[in-house]
Amino acid sequence: MESTSPGAGDAAPLAPRAPYFHNGSAPDLAAVVAFYNQRFGIGFTQQEKVDLVAFLRTL
Repeated sequence: MESTSPGAGDAAPLAPRAPYFHNGSAPDLAAVVAFYNQRFGIGFTQQEKVDLVAFLRTL
């Protein structure tokens, strides 16, 4: 079933929109994940970071 919401499906993919953050300080999604992991003490493993970046690239 297709969405009838205005603008549905019009959003551009997330990954090609680099650089990220208001000041462009994150050159890629891996840098974004690293920033949040450090800033908020999330404690992602290396594999979790890789997996999260892979997921974000699908958006």
